[in-house]
This record gives sequence, structure tokens and C-alpha cells, in this order.
Amino acid sequence: MKNAAAAFFLALCLAAPVCGQTATTAQVIDKTLAQITAASLPDMQKRAAAGDADAQFRLGLAYLNGKAVEKNGFLAAMWFNQADEGGHALAYPFVLALIYSLGNEAQAMSWVRQSVAQGVPLAQTLTPVPSSVAQTAARQLRQQAEKGDAIAQFILGADYELGFKVTRDLAQAAAWYRRAAEQGFAKAQYALGNLYGKGRGVARDEAEAARWHRRAAEQGLAKAQYALGNRYAKGHGVGQDETEAARWYRQAAEQGNADAQYALGELYEQGHGVAQDAAEAMAWYSKAAANTSSGGIGGFFARNRLRSLKNQEAQAAPQ
Repeated sequence: MKNAAAAFFLALCLAAPVCGQTATTAQVIDKTLAQITAASLPDMQKRAAAGDADAQFRLGLAYLNGKAVEKNGFLAAMWFNQADEGGHALAYPFVLALIYSLGNEAQAMSWVRQSVAQGVPLAQTLTPVPSSVAQTAARQLRQQAEKGDAIAQFILGADYELGFKVTRDLAQAAAWYRRAAEQGFAKAQYALGNLYGKGRGVARDEAEAARWHRRAAEQGLAKAQYALGNRYAKGHGVGQDETEAARWYRQAAEQGNADAQYALGELYEQGHGVAQDAAEAMAWYSKAAANTSSGGIGGFFARNRLRSLKNQEAQAAPQ
């Protein structure tokens, strides 16, 4: 495990153009933090939403440290994960640290700083439980998974996907997710669909991704319903169909999924897949904006959209 962690840390440094030595990694983090201001935030948010991995990493740092935004470990982890999926070389240690810190953003930042400053692989810096306890738990989990327990198979797949308690291995993640998915476990079906959609651990296959997302969505999993709605909206793995997109968004939105609530609001505002209805759009944006329990970034986008619409109304009003 330590050798694998050391190899990962070395790969991390080799992948980062500014990481000739571990000390410079800490300097890059500090310099990036210093560049995050209220003035730079809107452009950063726009680029992050468009898929810019560097902007996603910066937004993760902003939420982790409360720079120009309210501190939020969940949103930090979400943006770091997006940056990692986009190929940012420094994002993954933050994802791992936030998983271990259990919502303690200051502790997560401290772990990463300690790791890069001392040149110690992050996996060796994190010690939330005694190794003997972790090893016993991991062994019991694997035994249950090998016996066919779908929940254990799903958890083991997630561990391999995140590199949590085991060396990160996306092919193993896909294999364990598949075993649980084939037993009808909706969360595993959704996770396997995500891997196919991104080509992580398996060959990229949008049709296969859509098939697994559909199976999970039909079981009522809200985030799978939202994902399937996105697929219909964009024509990824299925024929583009905005009416179907709206149908799946609505099912997820009615379960309280903030991302789906925002997406449904957009369809009503634009008249795509549903009759154009400004009042209905505002209603769904408002639900998403007030939604702080479902995760995702729909609430964040909805709050921005509501502010923008209110500004437009104010500018259009007679002076």
C-alpha cells in the first residue's frame, strides 16, 4: 500500500508541470489561493461550469478555504472531483483528504499541506483509524462482496474508484460495480453508467452508460433519473429528445434533486421539451435555490439565475 501510494505521489508530481519538487506544489497551492478573489469568482464559476479543470480546482480551493465564498466541504469535494476527472494533476489528494476529514475542511487542508511540504504521500499522512482496524474492516468487506452481497460489492467498487483503503483501480471499481449492478442494485447501476460515460476503467460507451443509467432511473434513483435526463437533453447514448429529458428531470426534481430542479427550470424558461412558462421556470429555480440537502450544484446555479433574472427585471422597469 505504501509503495503504491508513493508511486501515485511521484506520478502526481511528474504530471504537474510546476511540480519539480514537492515544495513547489505547496507554493502553487498558496499562489492559487491568493489569486481567488470576489472579483475573479464569476469568471471562475463560469469556466468551471463549462468544464475547465483548472477553474474547477480553483473553485474547490475557494470552497475549502472560504475564499470569496462560504466555506463548504461538500462543494469543495464536488469541484475537486470534477477537476480530477478533467485531468487536473493536483485535485485528487484533496478529494481523498476530504473523504477522510468527514466534513472538517481545515483538517483536510492541513493534511494536504503537511503531505506536500514533507514530501510524504498523502495516504501515509492520513491516519483516521488504526491500520489494524482498517485492515480487518477491509477484509470483512471483501469477504462479504465475494459471497455475493450486493451492498458490499458496491462499497468495494466505490473504494476502488476513490482509492479509499485500497490502491485506486478503476478497472476493479467497474468489475465490483458490475457484480452489484447485475443483481439490480440501483446505486451500482448508476455508478457503472458513470464509468462507461467517462471511459474510466472500461472502454467509453455512451449507449452502455445510458443503459445502466436507465436501469437505475427506472428503480427511482433520483440522480440516475437526472443523468438520464441529461442524456436525452444532449443525445448522449440515446436519441436527443427534450420531451423525454423533461420527463426524467421532473421525476428527479419531484424527489428533491436540486440539479434536476434547475434543469427543469431551464427547460421551462426556454420552452424546450415543455411549453414555455416563465412562472413555472421561476418556481423550479426557487425550489433548487432553496435546496441545500440534495447536494450537487443545481442550487448554486439556480441562485445565480434568479439574481440574473431579477437584475434583468430591474433594468427593464420604467425609470
